Amino acid sequence: MKSRKTKFRKFTLSACLLAASVLFASCSAEAPASGYYPQFNICVNGGDLPENYEDTAVNGSEEGLLPVEKVFELTAKSALTCAEYDKQKFFTPFYQSQVQYAEGFFLLENERGGIDDVALAFPIGAALEVRSNDLRTLYKEGKDYTVKNGKLSFPAGSSITALSRSAFFRQGGETAGQWRYAGDSRTVANTTGEIYPAQYVCTYVRTNEYKGVRANQSGATLSKFRENTALKKGAEILLLGDSIAAGAGGSGNFPMWAKMVEEGAAYYSGGEVTLYNAAQPGIHSAQYVALIDGKDEAVGGGEAFLKSAKEKFALAQAHKNDVSLAIIAIGANDAGGWCDNGNGTSTASYEENVRRMIAYVREENADCSILLVSCMQTNPKLNDASDDKIRLCAADLAEYEKTLEKIAASETGVAVANVFFVQRSLLKRKKIEDMLGDNVNPPSDYMSRIYTQVILDALFGE
Repeated sequence: MKSRKTKFRKFTLSACLLAASVLFASCSAEAPASGYYPQFNICVNGGDLPENYEDTAVNGSEEGLLPVEKVFELTAKSALTCAEYDKQKFFTPFYQSQVQYAEGFFLLENERGGIDDVALAFPIGAALEVRSNDLRTLYKEGKDYTVKNGKLSFPAGSSITALSRSAFFRQGGETAGQWRYAGDSRTVANTTGEIYPAQYVCTYVRTNEYKGVRANQSGATLSKFRENTALKKGAEILLLGDSIAAGAGGSGNFPMWAKMVEEGAAYYSGGEVTLYNAAQPGIHSAQYVALIDGKDEAVGGGEAFLKSAKEKFALAQAHKNDVSLAIIAIGANDAGGWCDNGNGTSTASYEENVRRMIAYVREENADCSILLVSCMQTNPKLNDASDDKIRLCAADLAEYEKTLEKIAASETGVAVANVFFVQRSLLKRKKIEDMLGDNVNPPSDYMSRIYTQVILDALFGE
């Protein structure tokens, strides 16, 4: 019988070709005064990446990268396309694949009424296809798009269209639930129905090495989960989190990351895996602790929110003693400015709350493996149109991830899926809008695949 490690490696190489760049931009201190700001990609609070987050193992040379011609000699182009939901192509970490499958990007009309050239995660060595986000529409190279200086370019008469500026930027409006870029009086498009029609995917071959952050491969740390999957006992997973974990942001055409993690864990282990999703949209860590402590009055959020949160908590209660892995993915609302008078949850409070959630899971399940998932970068440009105190990056998401690393270092059987810093690597070239399902904070279909890849590599990589 082949080991899981062998299967994981074979899976990576066979589907995606040999493989395995993209470091970090420093954060801007101030938002521009107005307009669309593709250069303003990184959380304003993020700061520089600490040295230990740089994957120095591939600096200078990435073994296995081939010239484009050699890629096509070894594998037919038709096998390298992505016309449907494909577990093999969706689950393999992008940094382990020379072919980048269905990488998402968002198109906004420029001020001249055209479309600016688009930089993907890597310079394009050869474009294999461009499709609509749902993969159903295939566009024609030469007519609908070309490759120019390693970027996608869109000639006049292209069937590929961008969201108009008038539809993206709205005049006025101090309306609750609406968002505007900091320093701009106009509200901006902020629903999946507005954003997804202007999202597309490109499958292409890269020839540039990846120098960014990779997943923390932590399989050896998560002993109970690994033992269960190795023996094919079947594994049960409990997911605690917020709307990003619950599945917000998706187009509806593909599973979001929680479901893909469930499917991927079954694929890699060869056993049955069940994931109980107890994530509650809109919740922050202090509210979850209030549920644990039975303090309904401290949960807040209104009657409907409390009812839903208690239902999700009941699901956690029913399964927490039986699971071999608990995934805790919370932080977007903590960093959203809804806490502490618009300042977000402090790192100290965030640490205390996450530790309490771990203790809760382990009350009668002491050796349960715990995977802490850092929150993706949400849109740092946005302020609530009706309340300037509510800023999506009010707390420092980079510090949140480092806090999770601190917790994992001090707890047995706890690991971190470092989604935030992997995404930060991609943001060297990509826009934050490429990664959002509604331009605010939940992941796009593409970003949901990044979540999946990082989590699965954390669970099964060695």
